[in-house]
Amino acid sequence: MYCLFLDFSFSVGVCALFEDGSVVEEVHLSRADSKHPCRVWQDLLGRKGISLDEVSFFSCGIGPGSFTGIRNAAATVKGASYATNKPIVALSSLLLFAPLKEGSFCIAVDGGAGGVYSQRLEKRGDTYILSPTTQEKEFSFPPDVTAVSPSFEWCESLPKGAIVQKTSALVVAKVAFQEWKLGNVHTSKTLPLAYLRKTQAEIEREKRA
Repeated sequence: MYCLFLDFSFSVGVCALFEDGSVVEEVHLSRADSKHPCRVWQDLLGRKGISLDEVSFFSCGIGPGSFTGIRNAAATVKGASYATNKPIVALSSLLLFAPLKEGSFCIAVDGGAGGVYSQRLEKRGDTYILSPTTQEKEFSFPPDVTAVSPSFEWCESLPKGAIVQKTSALVVAKVAFQEWKLGNVHTSKTLPLAYLRKTQAEIEREKRA
């Protein structure tokens, strides 16, 4: 089963092709290169000799992260889903920093004025147990997990055994396939988003409410 994945939540964008929970090919893009993601997908499929009809579902990172980046990826995936009538697996963008090894982890990123966004992840054999993404103004890593982040510059004290993790879709591929098999899918109308920061328009609407 093939899956096309897209995420532009952070400074490094990811376009990828997955097969049965493994990465066939992963392409990293700068934000400047993220204007034509469908072209990258088309090139991926062409290099592997795979047609769009062979793709079973789409997947995208729904945040937290850049408001514009999240919307870019979501709009592209929703359009592809609508055109092909194929489902979407929505994943936390924090999974791009998840380690491959077994264990219990807490992945966290600095949200600036938004505090810290984090997600707990546990790998047991071939199964990934995920917690919802949380946002906290005052954050500290739980003592029973391994701390993971793309950078700990925001952290006042580096937790013991902390892992600095670069962007990678290896775990994303496995979780996307797991969620698809479980039937945890969306349509172009039901895909949720998780912003890192609210837009000014959203803030103003809340004030008027």
